[in-house]
Amino acid sequence: MNELFKKIYSEKDDSTNLSLFVASLITFLFYLNIKDTVTIVLIFICFFSATKVLSRLLINYLKNKSIKSNTENIFSETEKSIIEEYIKQGTTFITMSDYKKGLISGNGLDSLVSRGYIEFIDNSFGTGPSGFQLKEELYINFINKK
Repeated sequence: MNELFKKIYSEKDDSTNLSLFVASLITFLFYLNIKDTVTIVLIFICFFSATKVLSRLLINYLKNKSIKSNTENIFSETEKSIIEEYIKQGTTFITMSDYKKGLISGNGLDSLVSRGYIEFIDNSFGTGPSGFQLKEELYINFINKK
């Protein structure tokens, strides 16, 4: 029993924590009326399973909504134009030759690189083209925002 409590309290998954709370609350309310242990265990299992699915959907929805609203507020217009250029090109990678042609501006690019949203990939030893890699999550969020 002690191992079970350790596992429950060390759980990092938000949907599991939420579903444990809701299922326990509902089971307790049923217990006050029924007082049959076997029935209560079955009720807990049923409600835990159902609330696990619903809580995972709810938490994913809230996280995605939060990410979408934050992407609008944390980027300057120059940074947004650079990200939009990646989307217009249909890729998360822009080569050094495209950068030298003036495809993207240096000011916003430096800001995005320093903040960790774009990574410089140096393949000057012949393993592929060098260029700037936009984080895939950010690319997907901007595409979904449209």
